[in-house]
Amino acid sequence: QLVGTVEPALEDWLGRAEPRSVLYVASGSLVSMPARELRAMTRDALRAGLRVLVADGSGTLASPGDARRVLVRRWVPQTNVLAHPCIAAFVTHAGATSIQEALWNGVPVLCRPLMSDQHFNAWVAEQLGFGLCLDVSGMPRERFALRLRRLLDTPSYR
Repeated sequence: QLVGTVEPALEDWLGRAEPRSVLYVASGSLVSMPARELRAMTRDALRAGLRVLVADGSGTLASPGDARRVLVRRWVPQTNVLAHPCIAAFVTHAGATSIQEALWNGVPVLCRPLMSDQHFNAWVAEQLGFGLCLDVSGMPRERFALRLRRLLDTPSYR
């Protein structure tokens, strides 16, 4: 159950998901991940059998595919989303607040740092064992899929 003000459609979509079956993808409110990368991540997550929730502040990413399996929103209440039992992993820009919220909720992270302290935060997540870093120099799809699978299949990341 989500707490606070949550869009009813989002609450319903998350509520219909099995535990640990949703990949949450968000890159903060200042900078968005390139749409091409977001689409590739979504495709790989769907191939892995996950549902995908994308918070795309730019509003440029159209919902790719089946709305039962992919939901795209400009903004979501991230603290509530990360606390939901359906969240399997979080692809994040590795902003300090996002890292803290994921750690607090026991959600493993795939970090795709974009600027500033995010590179250090991603390194910390990897060093502390609750996350993996993605290559920021043009992420090959195979690398994302392999890291996602490793994160999901290794209980120590939770």
